[in-house]
Amino acid sequence: MEEDLRGWFEVNFSPSGIKGRFGARSFFLSFENFSTLPFFSLLILAGREKDEERVKEVIQAYHFPVIREVIAVVNREMDWRAFREFPHLKLVTSTKPEEAIITSLKDGIKPLSQRSQGVILHLANRPPISEKSLETLLKASLEEKGKIVVPLIKGEPSHPIIIPRELALRMLRVRKEVGLPYFSRRWKREIPVD
Repeated sequence: MEEDLRGWFEVNFSPSGIKGRFGARSFFLSFENFSTLPFFSLLILAGREKDEERVKEVIQAYHFPVIREVIAVVNREMDWRAFREFPHLKLVTSTKPEEAIITSLKDGIKPLSQRSQGVILHLANRPPISEKSLETLLKASLEEKGKIVVPLIKGEPSHPIIIPRELALRMLRVRKEVGLPYFSRRWKREIPVD
């Protein structure tokens, strides 16, 4: 007799429970169990870019169960039809792509889900990091609550950075002259990755 699997879906995990659908083992989780997973939002800033493929590359590289929302801030010249394969993607047109990054960041934070615990901020002109490195950053973010987690690659600060929800919402109220450095100086936690 077949078990009724309505209300269940398959998710793959590494032993740490964070890695994406290419993980080591597969489990069936009920919706109730899925709701207890961490909830991160991937925010891709591509307001100055005109290459849809860069945004797609980031979305596909960061396909983890804990990334449960994807927001991309794009410019008006991007072809929205190029993103039809990502029906849950929130596309936001940058209000002022020529201005500082904080302006596009604010555009992306506004539609942030109320359930999101943190924002994985990735600039579209940067290559994605490895799954292992992102997993390290996600774990650090869950352990270092209230800190902006910054990857160190070969000793240099890089992207993506992970911003806790509370700090992301505070960024909505700052002037563009203040920008991200103000926050990263005060609440930064650097994590060496590959």
